[in-house]
Amino acid sequence: MAVIGELSAITSNLWTSAVEFFPLLIGAIVVLIVGFIIGKAFGRIVREILIRFEVDKHLKKEGHIKFDASSVFDAVARWIVYLVAFQVAAEIMDIATLVFFVSEVVQFIVNAVMASIIVLVAYVLGIYVKDQIVSSETVYSDLAGKGLMLLIVYVGIALALPLVLKETMIVNYILLIIVGSVGLGIAIALGLGLREPVKKMFEDYAKEFRMKRK
Repeated sequence: MAVIGELSAITSNLWTSAVEFFPLLIGAIVVLIVGFIIGKAFGRIVREILIRFEVDKHLKKEGHIKFDASSVFDAVARWIVYLVAFQVAAEIMDIATLVFFVSEVVQFIVNAVMASIIVLVAYVLGIYVKDQIVSSETVYSDLAGKGLMLLIVYVGIALALPLVLKETMIVNYILLIIVGSVGLGIAIALGLGLREPVKKMFEDYAKEFRMKRK
C-alpha cells in the first residue's frame, strides 16, 4: 500500500508539473513564432530603407566596399529580433541562466551594430569629403582629401569603440599616433610641395602690383 501511495504521489506531481509546464511551453513557442515573423519583416524594412537611400551604390562607388550593406544590416536586424524573442521565451520558461546569457548577447550585438553604423557613416562622409576636395583639382588636393578622410574615419572609430570595448584608452592612443603620423607626413609633403607654387604665386602678385603702380 505504501508503494502504491508513493507511486500515486509521484504520478500526481508529474501530472501537476506537466499541467504547469505545457502552457509555458506553448507560450514560449508562440513568442518564438511571432518573433520570427516580426524579425523577418523588420529585416526587410531595414533592407528596403537602405536600398531606397542607395547606400549600397554609394559604398560601392569606386570600389570602396565590395559587400551589400543592405543585406548585412537586414540579417543583423532579423537576428536582434530573433534573440529578443528567444530571451522572452526563456523568461517565460523561467530559465534564469539562459535569460542572462541571451540578454548579454543581445546587448553586445546592439552595441556592435551601433558602432558599425557610426564607423560606416564616418567612412561615407570621409569618402564624400575626399571626393569633393579631389574634384577641386587644386595643388595636392588628392593628398589633402585622403588626409581629411582619414581624420573623419578616426573620429568615427573613436566614437564607436566605447560601445564595444570597456578599455579603449590604449586603442585610442594607437589610433591617435597613426593619424598624427599620417597627418605630419601630409603636412611635410604639402609644405615641401607647395613651397615653389607659393613662391611663384607671390612673385606674380608682386609683379602685378608693380605694374599697377606704374
